[in-house]
Amino acid sequence: MKKIFFLLLSISIYSQNLFPFKENSLWGYKNENSKVVIKPEYYLAKKFINDYAIVGKNDSLGIINKENKVILPFKFNMLQYLNPTTYLYGYQSKYFGEFSIGIIDLNGNKLTPPLYYNINFRDNKYFVTIKNDKEILDGTLSGMKEDETKYGVLDINGKTLIPVVYDYSKSVDFDRIVMTDQKNNMEILFDNRGNKLTNEKFNLINLFYDGISDVRINSQCGYINKEGKIIIPVSYSACYPFYKDKAIVSQNFKFVIIDKNANPLTESLSYEEMKNYLESQQLQIMFDDFRFMNRKN
Repeated sequence: MKKIFFLLLSISIYSQNLFPFKENSLWGYKNENSKVVIKPEYYLAKKFINDYAIVGKNDSLGIINKENKVILPFKFNMLQYLNPTTYLYGYQSKYFGEFSIGIIDLNGNKLTPPLYYNINFRDNKYFVTIKNDKEILDGTLSGMKEDETKYGVLDINGKTLIPVVYDYSKSVDFDRIVMTDQKNNMEILFDNRGNKLTNEKFNLINLFYDGISDVRINSQCGYINKEGKIIIPVSYSACYPFYKDKAIVSQNFKFVIIDKNANPLTESLSYEEMKNYLESQQLQIMFDDFRFMNRKN
């Protein structure tokens, strides 16, 4: 009978919403009826997310559940929710306001050591950065530093997909990532498993639309597919995103609409003629992109 009562009590606690409240400089939690469920004992109390909350005690942070049971002990300088199973954890670094952070789960397993400056979770991956600090020791700048930031990507288990050696990262589709190599002035396409897909020296790889991205080498542009293969030669002066199997390209200040095989679907048109054509065909998305990229009214 006692086990049944305890189970019902636990279900009741977990089913209710709890809200932080402050009393005599300490924080606790009340339910929706303003009944105290967790007495004030914390110097910091964040809202509950998925039945867990970050709280502060004795100058350190930890995580509790709605029964006020400690899930992660109070030994961190920084904790932040990432997703339903993992949190950022971190410790104060050498410089004020900065932390060395890693990824930890609710069982206390550290998926990564606290090596990183920043971690973002998106598309089921962790996008991470490391800052290599170089102190400036001369004259009035003594004690200051220069930062060199490097970017990489980890999988859902914290294992390296793309090494943290690149100068920037961006998602160009839900399963495609572009990393920047500034030294060689190039962008490189990777898939979800960290496989490098491009070998050409692309200066720019844009978002994928209809499974196609416009790319640039020096002053010319063309298109690649999601495998990183050039499907429309890099031979145009301007390339616009594909929309419903059509895209606008230009050469010598003349514009034409092409299909995915680079076949022309219109004659070569001036800017005004192309704008009027898009309006007449009610191609609003292409019209908006065309006007925006040309910055004309």
